[in-house]
Amino acid sequence: MRPRIVAAATLVAVAVLGACSSGDSTSLPRTPAATTMTLDANGFAFANFSAKKTAEEFNAEDLVAMFGAGKDVCTGGTEPCVPTPEAAAFARMVNQARASGHCEGLVALAASRFVEKVSPSTGKLDKDTDVVHAILRAFATQFLPESQDETDKWAKQSIDSILAEVASNLGKDVPEYTLNLYTERGGHAMLPLAIEFPDNDHAVLHVYDSNWPDKDRFVTFDLKKKEWSFSFSGKDPSNDPNIWTGGKGDIDIASLTTRKTSSCPFCGDKNNVRNTMLVIRSVDQKIEVQTAEGTVTPANPVAGEMTLRPLAGPGAEPEPGQPRDYIVTVPAASSAPKVKAGSEARIIAVTPDAIAEVSTPAGGSPAPIEFNLNWISVDDPDVQITLAAGDYVATSSGSNNSITVDENGVTVTVDGAGGNPVTVGTSGDAPAIEVDGAGSPGLPEDADYVVKSQSLGGTVEQTVVNTDGTKETTPVEGTLDSTSTSPNLSDPLAATQEVPGLPPEAERSQTVDPVTTTSTTTVVGTTVEDDTSGSTTKTTVKPKTTATTTAPKTTSRTSVTVSMNLDEWGFGPSDPASSGFSASLEVSGGSSDSCSSAACLEGMVVEGASTGTDPTTGRTITTTATFVMRSVASPFSARCGTTGSWQSATASGGVYGLTCTISSVTKDETVYLRT
Repeated sequence: MRPRIVAAATLVAVAVLGACSSGDSTSLPRTPAATTMTLDANGFAFANFSAKKTAEEFNAEDLVAMFGAGKDVCTGGTEPCVPTPEAAAFARMVNQARASGHCEGLVALAASRFVEKVSPSTGKLDKDTDVVHAILRAFATQFLPESQDETDKWAKQSIDSILAEVASNLGKDVPEYTLNLYTERGGHAMLPLAIEFPDNDHAVLHVYDSNWPDKDRFVTFDLKKKEWSFSFSGKDPSNDPNIWTGGKGDIDIASLTTRKTSSCPFCGDKNNVRNTMLVIRSVDQKIEVQTAEGTVTPANPVAGEMTLRPLAGPGAEPEPGQPRDYIVTVPAASSAPKVKAGSEARIIAVTPDAIAEVSTPAGGSPAPIEFNLNWISVDDPDVQITLAAGDYVATSSGSNNSITVDENGVTVTVDGAGGNPVTVGTSGDAPAIEVDGAGSPGLPEDADYVVKSQSLGGTVEQTVVNTDGTKETTPVEGTLDSTSTSPNLSDPLAATQEVPGLPPEAERSQTVDPVTTTSTTTVVGTTVEDDTSGSTTKTTVKPKTTATTTAPKTTSRTSVTVSMNLDEWGFGPSDPASSGFSASLEVSGGSSDSCSSAACLEGMVVEGASTGTDPTTGRTITTTATFVMRSVASPFSARCGTTGSWQSATASGGVYGLTCTISSVTKDETVYLRT
């Protein structure tokens, strides 16, 4: 049996999915309807944020919370959980998809908490570790097979059918559906709260938009023309010159019910995974996917039953030069899809048999990448491919490169530098391998091919097979990228500092920040249940002070600095760990700096204005500081702020990196490094 995401027994039932088969004939009653859910009490006080604004990632604990700790999720079915290679590949996909934003998770979790009447209300939650992980799990539900099937079905329905289903549930005070909009410029997920009809030909759907959490945002529908319009980035949505527009096929909905009852896509026999789903992050729009049904591109998103759409989950509108995310559905009846990437991209394919990954170089690749249920192939040595199935995973690059999976594991076939094909397979002792063949950027001179293998215990060794037949095996530090839950995103594909297309997060978060002026009541030890991902997860909430009367906070903003402290950095100036890395420190609304050596870091000081009240607008502005350090040759730790906790860098591809954040800078602060 496959582990399923089921609602906890303590949760009340929510509305059942409406009949998608109703087609265009559904009548839309012109009757206003609204839920009692409000933005200030039941939406998050903080705005949608990019992955760069938090040190948290979708990890092993999140996999267990969603799917349990069985052998399909955790190696050997034991805890603490070490994700199986296929489970780790799913986590990498989630973390790649959330790089630019988290709107899907924010609105789905807020809706679920309101429906289940979880206390305290969502508006009282801080963006702390537990809350962020609950958001990440809710975000991940969009990739579950039944959720994908549902949105694909609703995308074929008329606007009237979609609005009728949403209005029916709003009338029952159940915000059951999240709403997804798609344009060539981007995608976005929101939560409908109320619908009204100014006249018989128009409807206005008011939504909780996590990009503007305390603002009345809305989608306008011309029911006669069968069109919708929406202000994504305009501060004044009624006067936005860059309005989004669309019609049937550019809008769908996703239900809480399906999110809670969907199945694990990499567990058991995978009978519910029928289609192939591609999740793509590219530096531009030079993406095309071809099957026998035709070819889809961002400009031509439909071919038969195959669709390509911007990923709505992040809630972003990338500018030229910023990475963008797409999701492609390839029906089970279609032939094996071939993908062409005309620019740098990272592609993940979830099939009924395995999860495949592809990394193309800067400038893309002229060679098509072919995906099938149990294999992947490409003839371009600059393209790296990975295939994970159950307990086994293989990565390879080189000429005539292919990876297949069968009941015995995963096998790589690639040309060696001598021109002959080389075949290398996984085993029980080495369930994860990485192979470099002819033309691979990682192939040393005089080598025919190179194999890195990782044992169940996590140790890695490298075997260089030379063209003269000699071999040399040496241990390698770190672990293989294919066993990590973190995606290895190149700089052009890495997370942006802010959600693309929007002002900084601090400017969009709720501005009402009350302080006590009279009697208070303190709520201590409260917990919140995260039920969107199926499991009931206890989230400890920081005590809040509820005031009987309030007044605007008057703490003025002052100049602050964030500096570096390397007193415990044990590596000398000539040590490889003290140079050759990339490190940056940024203060929101202030300045930023970057370094590639320890000597540079010692003098780094970044200035900004502290958290406080803007004297002109009276609004509270939260200042954050984010430190990122990547590609360090040896393990290290960092602590952001004098009261922060030490974080250990994670290994990826033999190097180490981390991100840490000071969530509110109220005074001069320091980032500490140690070895």
